[in-house]
Amino acid sequence: MPHICENRVLWKEKNGVVTVLLISSGNFFEFNAVGSAVWRLLAAGHSTDEIIDSLTKTYGVPREQLALDVHGFIVKMIAADLLASD
Repeated sequence: MPHICENRVLWKEKNGVVTVLLISSGNFFEFNAVGSAVWRLLAAGHSTDEIIDSLTKTYGVPREQLALDVHGFIVKMIAADLLASD
């Protein structure tokens, strides 16, 4: 299960938008509404399947499309060193 690298990042949420700082490089990342929702759910310890289910209910998008989007987001965040995978 992917998880936030708490020792590598600082993050905050303001007005529904999540901003993340990668401490080692000083790079900032700002997520759109869906990315922010994924990040918050990861921070709360939800599994990928739970995140997809939650977003499906929230956005009314087909589960298959959300699964692709969520997995793509997670892969990008792992590559950026913001998330780790067990």
